[in-house]
Amino acid sequence: MSPADDPLELQQSLVESALPLVFEAYDEAVEAGVAAPIVVLVDCEDELGGEIARGWLGDDAIDDAIAAQVASEDAPDEGDPTTVFARAIAWDDARDDLAAAFPYLKPILDG
Repeated sequence: MSPADDPLELQQSLVESALPLVFEAYDEAVEAGVAAPIVVLVDCEDELGGEIARGWLGDDAIDDAIAAQVASEDAPDEGDPTTVFARAIAWDDARDDLAAAFPYLKPILDG
């Protein structure tokens, strides 16, 4: 498997490309007084990520964001850009929902 096909490498690349968005979501949560915030970063063009983002923001907002991303893909050196959304939520509120959506995270979330 090449690094370009490694799921962990792809996840890391997605997070690295969205770091400003991740920090912005975290900072906003801290300012709003969210207890123990964690940032959920979703790829809106992925089946599961799109479902999550649409549930949070609605179909129109996601469709518009994807259309804007597609229109901007002409920019050089963008690699394989995708549409991402970050939301910071309280740890206690997130544990059960994240474990249900991502069963492989359950041992970490329960720990």
